[in-house]
Amino acid sequence: MTVNTTDPRGLIATFDTAERSHTAGDACASARQTEFRLTQLQLTDIARRTGGISIVSDNDLAGSMARVAADQLGYYLIGYKPPETQKKEGFRKLAIRVTRSGLKVRFHSSLYEEAPADAAAAGNGKRLIAAVASPFTIPNVRVHLATRYWDAGAETGAVLDTTLEIDARDLQFNAGPDGRRKATFDILALIYGAESKPLASFEKSYTVLLTDAAFRRALREGLVQQLQLPVKHAGAYQLRGAVRDHASGQVGSASEFVEVPDLARGELAVSGIALSGGGADGSARWRFHAGETVAYAYQVLNAHAAPDGSPHVEVRAALYHDGRALGTSAPMPVDPKGQTDLKRLVVSNEFRLGRQLTPGDYTLQIEAADKNASRQHAPALQTADFEIVE
Repeated sequence: MTVNTTDPRGLIATFDTAERSHTAGDACASARQTEFRLTQLQLTDIARRTGGISIVSDNDLAGSMARVAADQLGYYLIGYKPPETQKKEGFRKLAIRVTRSGLKVRFHSSLYEEAPADAAAAGNGKRLIAAVASPFTIPNVRVHLATRYWDAGAETGAVLDTTLEIDARDLQFNAGPDGRRKATFDILALIYGAESKPLASFEKSYTVLLTDAAFRRALREGLVQQLQLPVKHAGAYQLRGAVRDHASGQVGSASEFVEVPDLARGELAVSGIALSGGGADGSARWRFHAGETVAYAYQVLNAHAAPDGSPHVEVRAALYHDGRALGTSAPMPVDPKGQTDLKRLVVSNEFRLGRQLTPGDYTLQIEAADKNASRQHAPALQTADFEIVE
């Protein structure tokens, strides 16, 4: 099926204008810009993968619909069915050349495949692949993805550090002979760049056996899998993850976009922000309770050096709820002592969530300013979303 997409929001200025200049006090200007652009990327991705067209940043909605309708007036549909022997050899490169002026070639980025003789045996694996390939979220097993990037140096490049959390309440646990609760599930994760072919993948089956105490904790906090996937180039990436429960056959999926900045441009940047429980609990998390301590860490990248070789970067943190600032810290200088790579400064801190905070979605924003920059640069911003639960 071919899907054509259009963004009815039209052309929206996401940059600073004379009427609307950016200030540090604007709570989520950067987050809104990122969200707007990523939602457009999702529309474009759906169209690209199904052979359709995508129209964004266009105020002429009627004209956009007319363009889509005109695209359906005339076309050639070409299919290719490989012989059985070639199917076992893997993918083959196909090329289509057009000689008539004005013709354009679009294609499906996936394959249509005939149902196997034993469809039931192959169905489970196909359902998991279909779930992770779909641009839509499947909520039958609730899955949450939290992805941040950090820079590992010129040789390795950026690394996407992802926390995949499964809502254990959506898995079917059975009592084992020793009294422990047992569940078995599969995880499949893919990362996409600008091309339709996945850049990296992760696939594994798990069987967990939980005591009563561990089972109750899993129901409260979920089951977590950490993934680290390297990427070599700057740009926008999409991570897709899917989970299939063996006992119930239910499938769930989630996706997230993350942008890796081009550090070769020399501008100050802040890496993704890692959140974890404070104190003895150092595990990566995105869900907390009011009154808890939240630890966080990130990198300040591309700081300029003073004549004596030292950087001078000031950072401050702010907490937001529903676009409203709940508090902002005073600017704090980054201490470079003991750090060997001054182009990749590591910053860590923590804060306590007030007991009066209500359950809901919250955003931690980090703003970094380079005081050694030769000319005035806009502060580098980065955000991390998390949830406060009952």
